[in-house]
Amino acid sequence: MKKATHIGTCQVCGSIQMLPISRNGKALIAKHGYVVEYGWGFQGVCQGSGRFPFEQTCEYTKKITAESENSIAAYDPAADIRPKPAANTPTKGERFCNPEELALLKAWQAVIRPWNARQNNHKNLIAFVAFQKPRIAGWSIKPLTERPNEAQAKQERKDRVVGVRAASKRMDYAKRDLTKLMDLAESLGSRWDDQLVRFTSVEAWQSRTREQELANNKANAPIYKKQAMLRGNINNVDKVIAGIRALFTEQRELDVASDLEIALRSYLAAKEEYLKLKA
Repeated sequence: MKKATHIGTCQVCGSIQMLPISRNGKALIAKHGYVVEYGWGFQGVCQGSGRFPFEQTCEYTKKITAESENSIAAYDPAADIRPKPAANTPTKGERFCNPEELALLKAWQAVIRPWNARQNNHKNLIAFVAFQKPRIAGWSIKPLTERPNEAQAKQERKDRVVGVRAASKRMDYAKRDLTKLMDLAESLGSRWDDQLVRFTSVEAWQSRTREQELANNKANAPIYKKQAMLRGNINNVDKVIAGIRALFTEQRELDVASDLEIALRSYLAAKEEYLKLKA
């Protein structure tokens, strides 16, 4: 068997597999869908192994789909009613049963497990046919895909990992700078702290009424609103920028807004680059 030069689609499971050349010169789907137990022996090999790829033919797909439809039609779930356990059948696990209970449990398992298997097989056949029907309806012969050069593919994967890590680091740095500026913008809200309407004495605070509290909150509402415009996280940084430019006139504060805008653009560009490389 020669080394695969192309890859193709399995007629049964639809997975992409290698197409090694067999001894008779035919490119067939490699063995797949198996589990190697105890280091040897293939268990559960897909029926599409060793067959022509779906790009070249769908005859086997049609065959097994027709067989599945016949099996579905032959099985009548209404006639296969779920068996009922005996009244004294234990519901606990095997390890917790005494010998008498274990015998009853084993007898029940011998009945219910085959029934469950028949039900699951029926459901799986229905799902299999639903998967294959559109594949067969839309089938047309297609060229096989060339298998990429292993060394080149390995280097491309390596470069991709390095690029993603570098982009992630740039995004983290940009996010850090943006967060620092957000903290600075939030501190601008403290400029209104001394404007808050407060109770003038401890006695007034202790003897406050609900009406007084409501009046105090109402008087402070515009100040709270201004402070809220300068607080937040990266998700509402646009509002913070707009808030600074609307509430301040000094150049120092306006410079903070400009720095915030630059940092936001840098972060968004770094994030876009990261997501593009990671996709």
